[in-house]
Amino acid sequence: MGDTAYLQTKLINLTMSRNTTIANRLREVLLNGHWIANTNYQQQLQNTHWRQATQQVGSLNTIAVNLYIL
Repeated sequence: MGDTAYLQTKLINLTMSRNTTIANRLREVLLNGHWIANTNYQQQLQNTHWRQATQQVGSLNTIAVNLYIL
């Protein structure tokens, strides 16, 4: 394997590893645990009524819009 091919393979592996790490952190924050500020989004939102989630407050995004963005 030439130097260029080796470096490309190494870069791909590093990128995939970084992406996997980021995906795992997002999964942890959003679904499984309390990684950031002891907050679990799924746990916090599971009893939210759809009317609350779609209620517009001034010019702020609704909960539904914020979740759709994620």
